[in-house]
Amino acid sequence: MPLAEDGAVADAFLAIDEALTARGFRHYEISNYARAGEEARHNLGYWRGDEYLGLGCAAYGFMRTRASDGQRDGGVRWRNDTIPERYVEATRRSGGRPQAATPTDDVAEPLDAEALMRERIMLGLRMSEGLDFDAAARDLGLADGGWTPGRARAAAWLEDRKRIVRERSHVRVPKAAWLWTDDTAARLF
Repeated sequence: MPLAEDGAVADAFLAIDEALTARGFRHYEISNYARAGEEARHNLGYWRGDEYLGLGCAAYGFMRTRASDGQRDGGVRWRNDTIPERYVEATRRSGGRPQAATPTDDVAEPLDAEALMRERIMLGLRMSEGLDFDAAARDLGLADGGWTPGRARAAAWLEDRKRIVRERSHVRVPKAAWLWTDDTAARLF
């Protein structure tokens, strides 16, 4: 199927926002609306960097790792086997425990604190509430508040163009700039 032109996609995005907002739905994340209190807690966990357990064939999981040797904290993300028969066999071999209980090197992706900070930026800026950089940096053991020199320059550039709003360490994308959120997040990587 042919792709729609960018202008038509933007117009559709804005029309959907207007229609759902008029019906009492809150645009709490770029691609999600909900009535107050009905937001997808499952998805909010991903966007806020929570741990999650992947149960089932091809499911993903993520857990934090705490450094004991003075290095920064990190995490590991893994994917369960994508072949149902192999997933079931691995679960049987582990005594019925979900395969995800023991991620292996061939399906695990170690993530250092800076990689997790980039994920927090990418996902946090998708939410209408935005991201508290200081809180994320503290949680990840980053001493600089998450503000690398390049990231600080990019934030100043974005703020001048009204693509982000900064309130102390809290950064959010204003609704009028949501159409450019992917580019905004990429500039802050």
